[in-house]
Amino acid sequence: GYYSSHAKPFPVKVETLQRLCGSQNAAIKGFKQELKSALKRLEEVTHWRWEIDASDLVHLSKVPTVSQARYLLKRGLVHSGR
Repeated sequence: GYYSSHAKPFPVKVETLQRLCGSQNAAIKGFKQELKSALKRLEEVTHWRWEIDASDLVHLSKVPTVSQARYLLKRGLVHSGR
């Protein structure tokens, strides 16, 4: 999905995720609860970290795949740690 394909995901508004996923839940409050539940399950499986800030931005941090890490290094978006 969406987060798997991003090497270094940028913050996304809850409302944007609601629109992108085609949620049947029209109420943002209800969708946000469903999103939190889904993110908790995702965290259990992937160990990715997430938070929803006061501006309703979803922040997700994860360890990139090998190819994503190469891409980030090539672009100077992360340092190799050497």
